[in-house]
Amino acid sequence: MATLKYSTEGVKSLERELDSLKTSLRKLQIYKNKLATENGDVWHDNNDFEQCEIEERRLSKSIADLEEKIKNIEIISSSSPSKNTVNYGAIVKVKISGDDEELDDDDVITLLFSDSDQKVEYQKTNANTPIGKVIFGESIGFIGNYTVNNKGVVTTFTVEILDVQYPES
Repeated sequence: MATLKYSTEGVKSLERELDSLKTSLRKLQIYKNKLATENGDVWHDNNDFEQCEIEERRLSKSIADLEEKIKNIEIISSSSPSKNTVNYGAIVKVKISGDDEELDDDDVITLLFSDSDQKVEYQKTNANTPIGKVIFGESIGFIGNYTVNNKGVVTTFTVEILDVQYPES
């Protein structure tokens, strides 16, 4: 798995999600054991037990995937970023153009560069998205390209950083 870039806050958010999944798994296992002892024959005609086993496998896979993701994280320092450089916490105004018919020529959008689970009024992106990989660490005036593969349809976009602002804390 490739290295993923997250802020300290983003890593904490992933760790909270992991704790929540582990708690759900423990509760499910307790319930499954209760079903097994109450209903005697756990393998025959016990749909509830079977559904618990399916959910247990799903949760176990989600936990393993998230643990693997956390192992491959590079923590990006968001302390004292340059005022003109894209980093976590930045509100970035970009101009996007490309061969996608949903975009008007030279669409300007505003992104909040964040990997936390906070609710925001802007469209969120982070350093692990196609656009984020291109603009993270770059400054106002930067122009770069990124591609998106949507069900086999590859589209190339050009992005230009118009403005970078950091909200007052």
